[in-house]
Amino acid sequence: MDLLLVTMPWAALDTPSLALGILQVAARDAGATVHTRYANLDFFDWAAQTLGLDTEVYDQLATHSYFEGHGDWVFSAVLHDRPHHRVAEFLRHAEDLDQRQRDLAVELHRRSGDFLDDLADDIAASGPAVVGLTTTFQQNTASLALARRLKARAPEITIVFGGANCDGRQGAALHRNFPYVDYVVRGEGDRALPLLLEVIGGTGDPAGVPGLCWRDRDGASRANPQARVPLPAHQLPDPEFTAYFDRLEHSAVRHHIEPKLVLEGSRGCWWGEKHHCTFCGLNGSLMQFRSKDAERFLREILDQARRHHLLDVVAVDNILDMGFLQTLLPALGDHDYDLRIHYEIKSNLSYRQLRLLAEAGLVQVQPGVESLSTRVLKLMDKGVTGCQNVRHLRDAQSAGIWVSWNYLYGFPGEHENDYHQVIDQLPALHHLVPPEAVTRLAIERFSPYFDQPDLGFSEPRPAGHYARVYDLPEAELHDLAYLFDAAPAGIAEPTVERLHQAVAQWRAAHDSGRFTHCDLGHKIVLVSRRPGFDWSVHTIHNPVELAAFRLLADPRSVASLARRLTAQVGATVTESRVERLLADWREAGIVYHDADRWVHVATLATNGELTRLAHRSPGLVPAGVAPGSAPAGTGITLHRWRDYHGRAGRLPGMDLGRIRITGNAAAEAAELYRSGVRRVALVETTDLTAQADPATAVLALELVRELTAWGVVVDWRLHLDPGGPPAALTHLHPPAEIVGAATEQRVSWVDGFFLGRLSYRQGPGFLEIRDHREGVLNRIIVDDPAYLDAIGRLVRDPAARVSAPILSELAAESLILAVGDRHWWAPYRPRRWPQPPFQV
Repeated sequence: MDLLLVTMPWAALDTPSLALGILQVAARDAGATVHTRYANLDFFDWAAQTLGLDTEVYDQLATHSYFEGHGDWVFSAVLHDRPHHRVAEFLRHAEDLDQRQRDLAVELHRRSGDFLDDLADDIAASGPAVVGLTTTFQQNTASLALARRLKARAPEITIVFGGANCDGRQGAALHRNFPYVDYVVRGEGDRALPLLLEVIGGTGDPAGVPGLCWRDRDGASRANPQARVPLPAHQLPDPEFTAYFDRLEHSAVRHHIEPKLVLEGSRGCWWGEKHHCTFCGLNGSLMQFRSKDAERFLREILDQARRHHLLDVVAVDNILDMGFLQTLLPALGDHDYDLRIHYEIKSNLSYRQLRLLAEAGLVQVQPGVESLSTRVLKLMDKGVTGCQNVRHLRDAQSAGIWVSWNYLYGFPGEHENDYHQVIDQLPALHHLVPPEAVTRLAIERFSPYFDQPDLGFSEPRPAGHYARVYDLPEAELHDLAYLFDAAPAGIAEPTVERLHQAVAQWRAAHDSGRFTHCDLGHKIVLVSRRPGFDWSVHTIHNPVELAAFRLLADPRSVASLARRLTAQVGATVTESRVERLLADWREAGIVYHDADRWVHVATLATNGELTRLAHRSPGLVPAGVAPGSAPAGTGITLHRWRDYHGRAGRLPGMDLGRIRITGNAAAEAAELYRSGVRRVALVETTDLTAQADPATAVLALELVRELTAWGVVVDWRLHLDPGGPPAALTHLHPPAEIVGAATEQRVSWVDGFFLGRLSYRQGPGFLEIRDHREGVLNRIIVDDPAYLDAIGRLVRDPAARVSAPILSELAAESLILAVGDRHWWAPYRPRRWPQPPFQV
């Protein structure tokens, strides 16, 4: 049996479909001949050429306008064969789109029938027996419109729908209302599809397929009960993504996106099994948590990375399996590959656990922070407090992990003061990752707010955009919809506006904001650059205050803090003294207070703000030390500080003095960072003129390269022959001075610098080189053994003998720089990720 699997707009362009990747394997194992079509890429190519669609508008319609339903509306004209279907209504509700986006959406609405006609003709001509369409988020109308056209052209084709939009009542409503859809699979398709293929082949009974919607002999729609027991983890297939990457290679979008692998290590939610978050409907009808064996999932990650030469992974798990902290993550770290992974986690992980995540490559997480108020978090049944969420933001930044989160409001039972007390303290958090948006909660099908009206939303009705898309009665829309509206709950509009303004100020201040601490044992040095506070450096000396700050790494009450301080310092510390100290620290923005808990908000001194992509200040380079001359013999003299802030660096214990480096720059740089060094100055000028000593010059460049990879501020001077800096240098931390170059050339270097401008990553059997120096990403994959061997030797020893043709090719890409008889490898291996890591 020939089966064609199709994913329609508005599926993401930068990832393959996990659903189709899994179903392809399941159907193939059941004996079908399977092909997969990425019609979302077909659509982008058609619309880009015909109407000028770009990835920004595609993403806006696909993702950012999900709650407004604009993407589904685009295909509603084709679905109903009415070119001007509810255009005026759409325009009245498109305030989130700019004029260009609105105009393009209307034109796509009018013209997308041309695309669907060609697509339907092409599919019908290929003659599949079955066409399976996956529909999640805003794929319904495009999928339905294609199904309608296919049935008109080739009635003999069996059309099957599946995906998240088909779960529960939604799937039954799709089947009832759209007769050209023959079957709808509700629930896990990797179990149901093989059974359905037997039905279509004439050897199975449709009544025996769990969750299947089908028609009896009278044409009446029937819906089988869904499976109550989910597939066990060991039966979850590994996906097949070759079709996506083959199609992407010939798509115009390949120059505008960074493709990523999308994988699953588990299904369900272990937290939701015990405490279902009141607003969450993501797990649909199957909440039961089950997880793949860690060894198997590790093998799957590395096999997919090796096969497709990709190190970026989006894990679709709703929550991290805590067992992976002892199994999967250490194993990933042991392999020493430069994976970059996005994962959903719970926000109560410790700093030690977050460091383990970062070392394994989990550099971007979605922890479900949602709020910084304990009262509101209790209304959500999140199982965390406001102070725990602030601690998570602080510790994730210290660990080098980017946190993606939204601030939600509009919960029944919340009070205005739940927000005012948070808003008043937000200036103290301007150095931490701000929320991406401030959003009124949406009522989702399968959530407790939908299923239990007594929680506060007694009469939910289908969100307004469903009526703009479908010509169906209210009762049918109610079954079809995933999003619902209800009378607003919670805070009033003035508080909503105040929250929006406060978060906007946070986002504006974040790029250059910092608040860090450096614990020297006998004292703690705090460094702040936040617009709401008028101090920059503060030192804690008092033993009680030192102990209090350290204890406030975790949320504490006044009573608990007083008891612990009394035990630690050996003298009575009263609650009133603790209250006075905490009041002073709150005024200075050192602590955050919520409910009866307090927690300090200073991150570790990691130069975290220097990793932010929007941070482009020439002030990155501090005032240097006096130039010196080199002692006899090859080597570089470094002056070291624990912080790059001028005042902090001059404090006793923060200035670490000078050392001499004579070799192994990678090991020396790693040890400098681990020992707390955050700024260095190369005392001698780095000489790259024709008269330079090649060994000394290359050692200096290696040190600057490796220190830049760690995000250490490098204060260095560069001496060049006339002509300006070579391209092979401009990804390094900018020098304080360039002798032999015009001032504007150094300024251009500073303005263009960001961490990761030219880097390489180690993967299983390949290297990925990422070059942004020309303003766009040039991604180079090296898997030829001869080139891998040559690069490895150059990284270890710039004097190594490498074949002339390979050297010539590397030089043509400005990946090496000839210095005398040596060849310096320019890209650095990332030790600190730019923030946010998935936008580079």
